[in-house]
Amino acid sequence: MESTASASVPQPVLPLVIAPRSLAVAFARVPDPRRAAGVAYPLAAMLSLAVRAILANHLSELAMVQWATRQ
Repeated sequence: MESTASASVPQPVLPLVIAPRSLAVAFARVPDPRRAAGVAYPLAAMLSLAVRAILANHLSELAMVQWATRQ
């Protein structure tokens, strides 16, 4: 017996993909979850600094901070 009711299969919602021209543009689009009172530096700048530290092979948080301090 075939069912006459059509089973609706939900379609996945795909994220909107926008190719930024640089990491700075991509990082500027990241929402900042921090409270405004606790923001000393822009999130995009902190993310960019973290990527540069990782590319310089400083992988732990402490190593990244030490590397950034010397820059």
